[in-house]
Amino acid sequence: MSTAQNKQLLQHLYAELAKGNARPWIESMADNVRWTVSGSTAWSRTYEGKQAVLDELLRPLNQQFAQPYKTIADRFIAEGDQVVVEARGETVTKAGLAYNNHYCFIYRLAGGRIEEIVEYCDTALIVSALGQPERAWAANCPQHIPQLVNADEVQKVLRQRDARIAELEAQLRAARSGSASPGAATS
Repeated sequence: MSTAQNKQLLQHLYAELAKGNARPWIESMADNVRWTVSGSTAWSRTYEGKQAVLDELLRPLNQQFAQPYKTIADRFIAEGDQVVVEARGETVTKAGLAYNNHYCFIYRLAGGRIEEIVEYCDTALIVSALGQPERAWAANCPQHIPQLVNADEVQKVLRQRDARIAELEAQLRAARSGSASPGAATS
């Protein structure tokens, strides 16, 4: 596609985003899209692939919003396969906080598909309004969290604990009834 066609595509996609309709924009992403969120927040990193973008970035973001997120483009600058979009977002979080961020997106397109996005925005606003992302791997997923203790060893220790508790309870019962405790030394 030409520079003008790339710019027109992004103008069309942002016209839809301004209405809160992200479907055409998402459908324009290549399956192997790379999205880099700049900064040093927990949200800041490179998301590799459309599924990761949806599952690890967009879905957790949208779950925090009380209404559809609208992104309004203020300026488009295009050169070759790249289009730069200056934009602003408008929404309210479920906690009632305004989340009206300002962005500079750098898009790289190929064949009418979004191949790469680099995002610059107000990261302090991200932290204050959104906090930490809830990612799929944060829920004790063994694929991402190393197992520090062998489960068989834990079961063995638990059995020993339970046996010791039973022994102590038997000794307590015996002491309360006035008889010698089982297993206790007698003189």
